[in-house]
Amino acid sequence: MAAGDRGTGLRGERLGTVAGHRDFVYDPFDAYRAGLVNNPNIAVLGDVGTGKSTFVKMLVRRASERQRRVVVLDPKGEYGGDSGGWWDACSPWTPTGADYVAMVLGVVRGERLSDEEYMAVRDAWHDPATRHAPRPFVAAARHLLVQPTLRGTVRRCLDGDAAAVVNGEGPARRVTEAISVVDLSAYWSGPLMPLVMVAATSVAHTQLYDPGIPGYLVLDESWAVLQSATATQWLRGSWKLSRAVGVSHIVVLHRVADLALESPAALSVLRDCDTHVIHRQRDDDVRELRHVVELSPRDASTIRALPRGSALVHYGTSRSVVTWRPVSGRDVTDTDGAMRAH
Repeated sequence: MAAGDRGTGLRGERLGTVAGHRDFVYDPFDAYRAGLVNNPNIAVLGDVGTGKSTFVKMLVRRASERQRRVVVLDPKGEYGGDSGGWWDACSPWTPTGADYVAMVLGVVRGERLSDEEYMAVRDAWHDPATRHAPRPFVAAARHLLVQPTLRGTVRRCLDGDAAAVVNGEGPARRVTEAISVVDLSAYWSGPLMPLVMVAATSVAHTQLYDPGIPGYLVLDESWAVLQSATATQWLRGSWKLSRAVGVSHIVVLHRVADLALESPAALSVLRDCDTHVIHRQRDDDVRELRHVVELSPRDASTIRALPRGSALVHYGTSRSVVTWRPVSGRDVTDTDGAMRAH
């Protein structure tokens, strides 16, 4: 993994260097076509200040210069994107619309719906009045007010705190630019953070789902949504479809311990990433990381000793120790410019 590391063999602008100062070039879609990985999803982990954001910004900037579509969900407002508004993530003809409605209600309530409640949601969704309504989520929710166990949750979505996310005033938010940074910091650390992230993710998918044009969906501080078992279970469907729809999901978090380890869905999301970009981790974090990726004793020692700006990159069955080489003025110093460059 050291002196014999020749990198990926892919062509393009380098992200960094491996041992012997050889270039490390990586793009998840190029890696998939070359047979290096089985899917384009990426998990990025590491302590604060170890280089996670540098890697993501470099990857995104290179993607934009290849005319690929990018959406960055930014829970802390660090990328300088647009903010405000509510999310209409429920198209009247979306086949999985009932699943989305059930997921929203489950996230707001804090637990998954029962089978009986889920069937009530499906009945409400397939009602002709719902399918032809200008705001189908609202129409379906109003049908569900007659369900005693759902009434309080539905009221929160129609008139309460959750309405600001799924039933706000004015036009709904859309993600239509080739590169979009969505500032979700108004909800940071609040109880609705998982809801706003999955709603924004669903809307982002309408822009990114085009197998002819690769798309990147970056979920920064992804622990904020992966801690919700209901939201995570729904998100897993997107990960499974990544190859078919041409979307690379990039989840960014500090450590595996930020997730609920008893949640198989959260760990499955990380395992369903065939590329893991691991920056420096502490001893306890390295032990938890074994729940996600197979680490040799040498890997573990390497991760503990990584300097800032370096990472152990697992891609498929291969691995490289990479030192990032950002381009001054393009990758790091001007965040807004890097994210919005066309």
